[in-house]
Amino acid sequence: MSILYTRSRAIRSLTLAILLSLSGCNFSTVFKQSFHETRIQLLVNEGDDQEAIQYYERVRNDVELSSNLCYLLTQAYYGMDDYERCLEFARKTLELDPTVEYAARFFASAAKRAGDPEESIAFLEDLIPKNPQWAMAHKDFAILLGYFDYNRRAYEVAKEGHERLPSEPRLASIYFYYAFIELPYEDIRVEFESWIGEYVADAYFWSQVGKGLSEAGHSEEALPYLIRALEEGSDDENTVSEALDCYRALGDFAGAKEFAKDYAWDETKGDVLWNMLGAISYDTEHYDEALRNFDIALRLASDSAKYAANKLYTLHALSRSQEGIEFGEEWLERQRGEPTAAFHHSLGHCYFGRSQFDNALSAYQKALSLNPGRTNYARDIVSTYRRLNRSSEGIEFGERWKRDHPNQEDDSFLAELENARSDIVAN
Repeated sequence: MSILYTRSRAIRSLTLAILLSLSGCNFSTVFKQSFHETRIQLLVNEGDDQEAIQYYERVRNDVELSSNLCYLLTQAYYGMDDYERCLEFARKTLELDPTVEYAARFFASAAKRAGDPEESIAFLEDLIPKNPQWAMAHKDFAILLGYFDYNRRAYEVAKEGHERLPSEPRLASIYFYYAFIELPYEDIRVEFESWIGEYVADAYFWSQVGKGLSEAGHSEEALPYLIRALEEGSDDENTVSEALDCYRALGDFAGAKEFAKDYAWDETKGDVLWNMLGAISYDTEHYDEALRNFDIALRLASDSAKYAANKLYTLHALSRSQEGIEFGEEWLERQRGEPTAAFHHSLGHCYFGRSQFDNALSAYQKALSLNPGRTNYARDIVSTYRRLNRSSEGIEFGERWKRDHPNQEDDSFLAELENARSDIVAN
């Protein structure tokens, strides 16, 4: 979507030669503007985004920011992963010409990675209804909304775009993705089956449909669509990861490993896949294999607190908690990423495994502060209070957590709370 025009290399070279031969002439303002925009256009078309930006910086005093020039810079900054500047020029494009749909699409894509999400969402909420001719912008806006967990609004936006252009498979795929998440499966199944009977789907469509069904908990229904996406050429590692997750959810670990054999497993396949393979190995208690897979995932994405947590859980399961403590503390010291609740919880396990109960309590408390409703975090805090011979504090904490989170306790939490009460009686 970043290419507005295509020319053969010979024609482009000839065009440039002619224009450059004239560059010493006394151009009119209009002709200068056209010349510089054409040059930037050619650079963007060539994929030389950095040179396009540098060229603009050299001539910026000789040009006005037209809607076309702003749009070209939007593309160039997006291609350079400079999402802040991409947002800036996409907004300028739309202020000058509110009908440029691709500028709105770039804006939505960049807003996932930069800027104030609430402000960006409000900007698009105001803009999109003013352009009833648009459809595809709804797809990108829906993805932005879903990225920030506004799934219901994402469904509504995708539905509106889908109704405007029902035959477009990528737009339909995002609509069905959120429909499966937000609606009961039977409420959307007939419409879905009718669509695939009437229109042509692609690999992207099958992938998004499978992911939506999987996220909604329909693993059995999701798996065939994810596999079909891969058979039709999807190279999205998240599709493979989602398929493996479906196998896990179905308890078919043998099927998951057989499925994985169809792929040439090397480190180029991506951190997401290696992490999922590690999770499958962990679930089947093949902890050494799990650790190898998590280590590969971490080599590919060392700032991932999720992968770091998985490694810590595995080291604890292998009775290598001291190694886990050293790894976890070093990871925190270097601050490779933002610690998650699971990271603190897994590090707490390693402290607990080495009888460092004060450190374990602190780690579990940090985990619970990030995810206050997580029952096993609360249970482990009670358990650690008991190991510190502070069972009365454990009971006080446990009762308070129960009041704040009614109906969330499970049998393991209640059993640990009862054990704390037994400690008091015994003493």
